[in-house]
Amino acid sequence: MSNATILIVEDSQIQAEILRRFLTGHGYDCLIASDGEAGLIALRAKRPDLVVSDIQMPILDGYQMCERIKQDPLLRGTPVILLTVLSDATDVIKGLNAGAEAYLTKPYDNDSLQYQIDRLLRVSREGMPPVEDSVALDVEVNGAFYPVKASREKILQMLISTYENAVQQNAHLRKLEDELNSLNRQLESKVQERTASLALEKQRATDAEVRYKTLFSLLPEGVGLLDLATQKFMEFNDVLCGQLGYLREEFSALTLADICLPDAMPTVLGNFSQAVKHAEYNFALVMRTRTGGEADIEVRARLIDLHAHQYLNCVLRDVSEINRARKIELELEHKGTHDALTDLPGKALLLDAIAQSIHTAQRTDTSVTLVAIELSRLNKFAVSLGHEVTDHVQIELAQRLRELQPKSHMVARVRNQDFVYLVDGSEDPSSVTELLTRLFRATNTPFTWQGLQLQLEPYMGVSTYPKDAQDATSLLQSTEGALYKAKQEGRMGVVHASTELNDEVQNLVKKESRLRAAMINDEFEVFYQPRVNLATGKIAGAEALIRWRDPELGIIPPIEFVPLAAEIGLIVHMTDWMLAQVCRQQKAWLDAGLAAVPISVNLVAENFSDHKIITVIRDLLAANQLPARFLEVELTESAAMTNAEQTIALLDEIRAMGVLVAIDDFGTGYSSLAYLEKFPIDILKIDISFIREILTNPHAVVITSVIVAMAKEFGFLIVAEGVEQEEQRAFLLKLACDEGQGYLFAKPMPTLAFEQLLKDAHTY
Repeated sequence: MSNATILIVEDSQIQAEILRRFLTGHGYDCLIASDGEAGLIALRAKRPDLVVSDIQMPILDGYQMCERIKQDPLLRGTPVILLTVLSDATDVIKGLNAGAEAYLTKPYDNDSLQYQIDRLLRVSREGMPPVEDSVALDVEVNGAFYPVKASREKILQMLISTYENAVQQNAHLRKLEDELNSLNRQLESKVQERTASLALEKQRATDAEVRYKTLFSLLPEGVGLLDLATQKFMEFNDVLCGQLGYLREEFSALTLADICLPDAMPTVLGNFSQAVKHAEYNFALVMRTRTGGEADIEVRARLIDLHAHQYLNCVLRDVSEINRARKIELELEHKGTHDALTDLPGKALLLDAIAQSIHTAQRTDTSVTLVAIELSRLNKFAVSLGHEVTDHVQIELAQRLRELQPKSHMVARVRNQDFVYLVDGSEDPSSVTELLTRLFRATNTPFTWQGLQLQLEPYMGVSTYPKDAQDATSLLQSTEGALYKAKQEGRMGVVHASTELNDEVQNLVKKESRLRAAMINDEFEVFYQPRVNLATGKIAGAEALIRWRDPELGIIPPIEFVPLAAEIGLIVHMTDWMLAQVCRQQKAWLDAGLAAVPISVNLVAENFSDHKIITVIRDLLAANQLPARFLEVELTESAAMTNAEQTIALLDEIRAMGVLVAIDDFGTGYSSLAYLEKFPIDILKIDISFIREILTNPHAVVITSVIVAMAKEFGFLIVAEGVEQEEQRAFLLKLACDEGQGYLFAKPMPTLAFEQLLKDAHTY
């Protein structure tokens, strides 16, 4: 019946297409669904006139789909023909219970299918007859009873279609039986031939299996089939066992956790999980050997699905020896490019770094500085002390230069005693003068060798891109030329490839070098400036002040060298020296019968960085048998506040010895006011800046008055610094200031001059 729409529900695309061609060839329109669920969706959307459905399908089979159609009031009128290879009586019963109108077994006759389609469409077009009540029957099949609930009409039609199918199939079976008998006779004649062939194939398969196992066992690399579920190797060759030192029986019982490092297990499992996601996956891991050692293993893994189970076919290659060889190769390469003694880069790496820095400087419009360094007198020390001292000094110098080296710098050693320091100006914009000063300090600081202090001053040659050279080789040559010139002229310090920086750097270098030499040559002296009782004019004490008596320049005041001493780390040595000189001199005066007065020594913040100052003072007092009351220590307000808590603790210990403590330059800072009560001090010295203006500046008067009043409240002895006029002295007396120090009384004087004042009991 043409123009009718038929829904074909069939999971086999081939069967669906054959059926579609048959039906469209008879004038029907066709829809196709691949399973029962899709069939229901198409049925609700397109409302076909009839459904032809397979039974065995995924998601919903034909029975289930038919039941849902007959349960839906909107769809139940659509006729359903079930097609299936199932021909058991129970299958027909299932079709009846599902509500199907017809049931054809495959292979079906096209005429039978055409008949059922025409019949059902005709009934549908003519209008459905009154719904006949379903009858409930129990049908016996092979001794078992099955309930059937369907109308007599459906049961009859189902039996007719089943009978017709059976007749057709019987005829088909008889034809097949004849063909089978014919084939039987043909097969019987071939059985013997095939039996012989199978025996031969079996032998070949056996031989192939032997060859496979032989090949598997003879592979030069470890091979194993890893079960991802158990994390065990189900199959493996002897090479894999041998790589880790296990017997086959032992290895078969091990999991990945047994042969991998515990800390590495998350990474190992992660790699194997990644291998499942890729066609082939390579990674490296470290496995534990039977003896507790480690083996570097490279793994090449491929996923295999066998019997719904996932395995990884793994090729495991022991690369421990290769890695060791590579490590040795890298070490040899490192030795070839680095200095053996200091492990600094050699000339080849230096030239590469210079070239790269020049390339960067061209883009950033900056400079590149190169400094060649060699220590003086090193060979002389080697002759007298042995060549070990040369190695020791150069290793220590290399370390000092490394500590100065930020990322933008490079330190290299290009010859036995020549160091080269490279600075990329694009990364380090500091001035060349500042750089050379840092380098000079690092190289000029004495080296310690077996308790000896070795002073080795440096020769330095400097050149800069683009001023002195345009490429790496030329820049290095220019630098080495400047170094050669410095050594040829015997100039301890810096020679620049050009003369622009020589004066500035050379002056600083010479001054620092002279200061160090002065410490060694004992060129310092102690001067004393009296401290006078303002009321009586008698000398109440004195301040010890350091002076440098240079053989060429004469007396150099502290302002010229003390800041430099602090900068280069000599200041603590100077204060220790001053303490020793004062204690020794005080003891000499006491032994001579002089009326000695307390002498104060200036300490600096560095003295309070550790506990050493306590030991120094205690040892000096004991060594000289000097009563502690003849020694005072004073520190500036700013020095006291550098580390206030630690300073207070150390001053407590100093006062506990009987040594007096003074705060110098008081009033120049503000933060210490809150600590004034906490500081264990005996003397407060008012800064010279207030005393100088006390007669002209009302603010100075107010501040000085407040300081004196506050000091009196705390019970401190008050000393005014910088007293130069009688009017100042008179004003300070009115404020009840105790003592004064300044040019009105005396300038700082040498030891003998101050000694004479003590002998004369001089009064001001």
